[in-house]
Amino acid sequence: MSEQNETQSGGQYAVPDVEQVELMDAGEAEKRLRELDSARRRDSTHPSNTKADPLHKDYLDYEMALRTKAAEGRENPCDVAMREFDAEQEKKQAKLRVEAEKLLDEMGENEGFTGRDRLDAALDDVQPWKLDLWKMQSLNQKRDFKRLLPMLEQHVQKLRLDGVEAFRSLLWDEKASKDDKSAMIAMLLERVWNASEKKFSADPSLGFGGVKRQPKTEEQTQ
Repeated sequence: MSEQNETQSGGQYAVPDVEQVELMDAGEAEKRLRELDSARRRDSTHPSNTKADPLHKDYLDYEMALRTKAAEGRENPCDVAMREFDAEQEKKQAKLRVEAEKLLDEMGENEGFTGRDRLDAALDDVQPWKLDLWKMQSLNQKRDFKRLLPMLEQHVQKLRLDGVEAFRSLLWDEKASKDDKSAMIAMLLERVWNASEKKFSADPSLGFGGVKRQPKTEEQTQ
């Protein structure tokens, strides 16, 4: 049914054939929908525009039928958005994974480095906060306190860790030995790791260091 078939002589509109829409394909429905929109814009008295018109509801039903048919075969916008979101998250995860693997390789070259197997397993889900913790661990191995301490302080503040004043006093004490500082930092990093894991596992979207993940399925939680 074309726009011409929707009108009768004298400018009076006919009842739209809603049932005919079911026989259309999506492309035809799109075309009819454009014709309806065009007629409605040209004529302010079109039944679609006039609630008092006896055909007003018929044309609303007709429009709804056209929109439904036109949408057939068209991907749901929510599905598109979710797919794009997942792709972006996977892209970020791949980048983090490369950085983490490079960092762990560097750490593995240092004497006394342990726990590589445990860290390799964590590469399946690299979060920014984990990468930061590994970086700080690497800096601690190198005794690079100049770069390490500001990073560590930032995490302590963001996580609002309490009972760490004794750690802070020693870490910023220029007279303290490097070995004592490193030992204290190792203990503090363990606290930061545990607090970060608890926080971001509960809600990975929270502002500092989390990458939002898809919720686990029922099978994954069992």
